[in-house]
Amino acid sequence: MAERYFVCYRVPRDEWIETAAANMTGEATSFYLWFHHKTVDPTWEQFKRGLQLRFGDSTFIDYDEDFKNLVQTMTVQVYQKQFERLASMVQWTEIALIGAFKGGLKQEVNRFPVHGPV
Repeated sequence: MAERYFVCYRVPRDEWIETAAANMTGEATSFYLWFHHKTVDPTWEQFKRGLQLRFGDSTFIDYDEDFKNLVQTMTVQVYQKQFERLASMVQWTEIALIGAFKGGLKQEVNRFPVHGPV
């Protein structure tokens, strides 16, 4: 994930596009040049989405969508493991995470209170 690299190496957010472009080759470089020429005040999200659309869905996983649709069809432990994996990929508030966790539980499990961090 590019974002993880940028954060780890403390790349300022307004330099993310240029930093990514500096590491591109071939068709990706062509895409960057086209995007840079056509986009006024580009944001990282616009650039990332453009790359995902240009190079196909196989390179794009909508973790927010996967997370939103997660429901317990297995043990609570397995559900929690899947939940934690997806939760690490989204930027939801703690309240939203708790609501999503509880909302995805089987009805017979959901009647018990959730304690501690999710």
